[in-house]
Order: sequence, then structure tokens, then C-alpha cells
Amino acid sequence: MQDSALLQEQFPSSPVWNHPVFQHEMYVPFARQVRAFVEEEKRPSQLILLTQALPVLTDFLKTMDARNEARIRELGTSVSEQLNESIGLIQASQSSQLQQLLSHGIKLQLEAPPSLPSVQARAPAPASFLLPPPPPRVTQIATESHYTSAQSSPRSSEQPSPTPAPPQQLWEQEDPPAYRMCRATKTVEGLWREWTVGLRGQPSITALDGRWGSRWRANRPSELQWYSLRLEAIKEIRRTAQAQRISEEAAMLLVNLQQRQIGCSLDRFCKQLRQGRKMSMAARKAS
Repeated sequence: MQDSALLQEQFPSSPVWNHPVFQHEMYVPFARQVRAFVEEEKRPSQLILLTQALPVLTDFLKTMDARNEARIRELGTSVSEQLNESIGLIQASQSSQLQQLLSHGIKLQLEAPPSLPSVQARAPAPASFLLPPPPPRVTQIATESHYTSAQSSPRSSEQPSPTPAPPQQLWEQEDPPAYRMCRATKTVEGLWREWTVGLRGQPSITALDGRWGSRWRANRPSELQWYSLRLEAIKEIRRTAQAQRISEEAAMLLVNLQQRQIGCSLDRFCKQLRQGRKMSMAARKAS
């Protein structure tokens, strides 16, 4: 009877199915249950499906691993090439500057102090009126190049035209200047230039700190906050230079490249550096 439920589907036109047994009202539900049971037995279990899928999944994971490794190698090669290119540009620039320094010079002109009247030993002048002789005057004659080397030359008969000296008001005044850090700086490289060299003839942050300490930004909360946050990038440059035993200029290029790869603003990058430093300090304290 169980086989008849299956055979009836294969041979529906057979005259055997005209027998009264197969016409009974209970036979139809019975045949339906038999066919449902057979279909359930034919369906593969989850374990069988998982076993069949494992090779395909393994091949997929291997392919993904190979792609990731190739991408990592590609990124490493790209970063290395960019770093080597940047270092090569720096070396070429330094070599060019050195050649210019060797090919041009600063001529130093020494002038002897005016002769002092002889003082008789028997009648010395009072001590309060004795003045020390003035030091030799050094006159700098500018050359056509911006980069010059020290090269002494004899005094010429013609008086050289005076060259404008850089403004010294910032350094001669006793009170610190109200310097405001540049808000338009968007990269680590630009911040490093302002910090070490200065922008548009202004003093550098290092020079301000060395001359006035924190007084030049005191009583200005916005400037204090701006300085403190940007200091995180400077600390990261110095930490990288010390950890990898490279110059701070090369370390600056690495940190600048790191900001470019992340693709965030300088403000956001400094905040991430601060958060990472705090987490590192907390981890060291916990250990």
C-alpha cells in the first residue's frame, strides 16, 4: 500500500487504481502522508548542507585572504614609494641649497673702532668717564642669492648701501606679542612649518615659546585651546622620530601621510591623537 502511493504518480493510467481499495475515502489522506514522508526523507539535513557548503566557503575565504594580502602589499609599496620620493625631494632640496651656499657668499666688512685720545698716565681720567671701546662694526652686504655663506673680504673704498634689516620689534619689546596661530592651516606639514619656521615673516611657535614661554598666549582661552590641541601633532612627530630613529623632518612626512590616508581634518586628526595618547596612558597605568 505504501508503494502504491508512489507508483500511482508514475503510472496514473494503470487500471489497477480502479480497484475499490484505492477508491476508499481513507486512501487519499494515506497516500498524501506517504508522499509527504518520502519528500521529507529526500530533503537534505542542515548538517549535510553545511558539509556541502564548507568547501565553497573555504575557497571563498582563501580568495579573500589572498586579495587582502595583495592589497596590503600594494599599500605598503605605495607608502614606501611616496616616502622614498619625499625623502629624495628633501635631499635634492638640501643639496641644491648647499650648492647655492657654496656658490654665493656673505661678504663681511670689518671697521676698526675710532682711535681714542691718548691718556696720560700722570693724569688719569675719572673712572666714571672711562668708556670701553666700541666693538668692531660688521656690515653685511647682500648677494643675489637668498642662501649665502660666510666669506670675508677686505674693506672696499666705497661705502656699501645699507640693507634693510628684519624687524626686531617683536624681540626687543618686553611684553610678549599677541600672536594668533594660523586658522587656515589644514595639514600636519603646514602646522610644522608654522611651528618651526614661521609663516609670512612671523616668528615661529618654537621661537615664541623660547622667548616668552606661555606668556604670549596667556589670558586668551581660544589661543590656549588651539595651541594645546595642535601640540598633539607636534608630540606625535617627535615620538615617531625617536621611535624610528629618524629626523623630525622625515617623521613629519610620515605623520602628514598618516593624516592624508585617514582623510580627516587637522583638528579631527589632533583629537584622535589625544584620545589615543590618553588610552595608551590608561592602559599603562592599568598594567
